[in-house]
Amino acid sequence: MSKKIRPSHKYTYITFFILFVALTFLLWAIFGTKPWYMEYESYTKDRLWIELTYIACSFLVCATGAFIYRLKVYYIVDSKKIVRKGTKEREYFFNDIIYLDEEYTNKHSDMLIYLNVGKWVNLTMDRKKELLKIIKENCRLMKKETFIAKHPDAVIRK
Repeated sequence: MSKKIRPSHKYTYITFFILFVALTFLLWAIFGTKPWYMEYESYTKDRLWIELTYIACSFLVCATGAFIYRLKVYYIVDSKKIVRKGTKEREYFFNDIIYLDEEYTNKHSDMLIYLNVGKWVNLTMDRKKELLKIIKENCRLMKKETFIAKHPDAVIRK
């Protein structure tokens, strides 16, 4: 019963867009001209196409990075655990997940789970919220008060 679930990549695209803007400005600051010092005709003839090439190169680099990252990151769910594939492979057994912060999950669209050692883990939710349903069905989750009583030193995120 192994199931592959792809998380939502909204934040990935936002991050790569910010990287695109920063890379474009960096290339322009290093290699670009200052158009306010030039006449309009000479700027459009001489430098405009070169600077549009900087933008195109930045976009190509960032779009390729986002596409590769999107293909690389996914979850595999079987009967005993959730495996997050990506840059590092991480396993979360259903028996180790003891608390799901639903308030945080609904507010941020990221699943915040706590393990039996009191450590929190942030999992990116998928669009259909299948991972959330699977965790609710397969884990024996505590209530917030019980979790805080059992792990008073655990950091509850807001």
